[in-house]
Amino acid sequence: MIRPFRFLNFDGESKEEMNTKKRKNATPPSKHLITWSLLWGGLLSIGFYGAVQNGVISNPLVLQYCTAHPIEYVIVIMFFVGLAFLGVKYFELLCQRAMLGKGEILPARERERVPVGFCTSYQELLEEHLRNNKGKTTYHTDRLHAALVFLRAGGDPEMLDMELRYMSDDDMNAADGEYGFVRTILWAVPMLGFLGTVVGITQALGNLDLNAINESSKALSAGLSVAFDTTALAIGLDLVLYFFQFLTYRKEMQMLRDVDRMLEQELRGRFLPDEDRHAGNTGEIVAVRKMLSRVVDSLEGLTRSQTEIWNRALGTANDRFATLAAESALMVKSALASAMNETAVKHTEGFAALEKRLHEEMRTDTLRFTDGLRANVEALVSLQNAITSDTEAAKSATDAASRLTVLEERLNANLAALAQVGDFEQTVHSLSAAIHLLNSKYNLTIAESVNLRTPKAGNAKRENDGETGEKGYAA
Repeated sequence: MIRPFRFLNFDGESKEEMNTKKRKNATPPSKHLITWSLLWGGLLSIGFYGAVQNGVISNPLVLQYCTAHPIEYVIVIMFFVGLAFLGVKYFELLCQRAMLGKGEILPARERERVPVGFCTSYQELLEEHLRNNKGKTTYHTDRLHAALVFLRAGGDPEMLDMELRYMSDDDMNAADGEYGFVRTILWAVPMLGFLGTVVGITQALGNLDLNAINESSKALSAGLSVAFDTTALAIGLDLVLYFFQFLTYRKEMQMLRDVDRMLEQELRGRFLPDEDRHAGNTGEIVAVRKMLSRVVDSLEGLTRSQTEIWNRALGTANDRFATLAAESALMVKSALASAMNETAVKHTEGFAALEKRLHEEMRTDTLRFTDGLRANVEALVSLQNAITSDTEAAKSATDAASRLTVLEERLNANLAALAQVGDFEQTVHSLSAAIHLLNSKYNLTIAESVNLRTPKAGNAKRENDGETGEKGYAA
C-alpha cells in the first residue's frame, strides 16, 4: 500500500524523530521474546532430562527415542525452545486480549464531528490508560497513539482511513516476521533427524565386518536404530510444534482483525476536515483556484466543441452507413434472384433427364418381362403335350392289363379242361405256351412303362406278342 504524504513537525520534533517514534510503537514490545523462549526452553529441557535421570520418567519408548544419541538430545532441546516461544507468545496474546476486552479508550463518538484539536485531550486519555495498566502497550494502544500523532502532525482526517490500513499492514507484517524464529526451528528439527539418519547408517556400515557377521550384527542394529529413531523423533516433534504454531498464529491474526474493527469504530468519521490549517497560504490557494477554474472552463468549452464535432461526424457516418446498407440490400437481392433462377433451370433440366432415363428403363424392363412370359407359355404348352402323351400311355397299359386278365382266365379254363382229359403231354405243352405268353406280356408291360413316348411301337409289339401267344395257345 502507498503511504499518504504527511507533515510531521509539531512540538519541536523533527519528521525523522516522529517516524522513528512511530516505528518503535508500531508493534507490541517483543524484544525479549527470543530470550524468554531460550530461558524457558532450557528450563524445560533440564527438567525433562532430570526426570529421566532420576527415574521419574521410565517409559522405554521415551528412553529409546530421547536418550540414545546426542542428536536426539539436541532435537528435544530445540523442540522445548520452540514450544516455549509459542507459549510465551500465546500468553502475551492472552494479556492483550484481556486489555482489549476492557473496551474503547476514547469517549463515545458524538453525532457531530469534532475538530482535530481534540487530539491533545485524546492523547492525554491514552497516556492515563497506559499509566493505569503499568505502561503495558498493545496493538490497540500503539496504533491509536500513531493515529493521534498523525492528526496532530498535520495529517488530513480524510486520509486517516488510509493511514489506519497502512498501520494494519505494518502490524501484520511485523507479527508474521516474529514467527521467523519458530519457523527456523521447524526447519532445523527435520534436518537434524536426517542428520541422525546419515550418522546412524554411517555408524552401522563402519561397524560391519563381513568376516564376522554374527559379532558385528549388534553394532549394525545399533547404528540402524539410531538412524531410524532420530528421524521418527524429529518428524513427530516437528508435527506437534507445527500444530501449536498454527494455533498461535491464527489467534494473533484474529486479534489484529479485532483491533482494526475497534479503531474503525473509534476514529472513523470523528474529526472534521481542517481546511483552514494553512491560513498564510490563503491568497495562493485563491489564485490557484481561479486558475484551475479557468482551466476547467476552457476544458468544458473544448469538450463541448469536440462533442459537437463528434456528433456531426457520427451523423454523417450514420447517413453514409444507411446508404451503403440500402445499396448492399439491393445487390444482395439481385444476386439472390439470379442465383435462384439458375438453380431452378438446373433443377428442371435434371428432372427432365431423370424422367427420360426412367422411361427407358421401364421400357427395357417391360420387354424383358414379355419375353420371359412368352418363354414360360411355350414351356407350359410343351408340358401339356407331354402330360397328354403320358395319359395315353397309361390308358394303353390299362388295356393290356385287362387283356392279360382275360388270358389268365382262359388259361385257368384250359388247365381245368386238361385236368379233366388227363393227357399229360398235352398238359405240358399247354403249360409251356402259357408260360411263354405270360413272359411276353410281362416284358411288354415293362417296355411300355419305360418308353411311354412311343405308344404305337408298343401297341404293335403287344399285338404281335398277343397273336404269338394265341397261336401258341392254339397249338
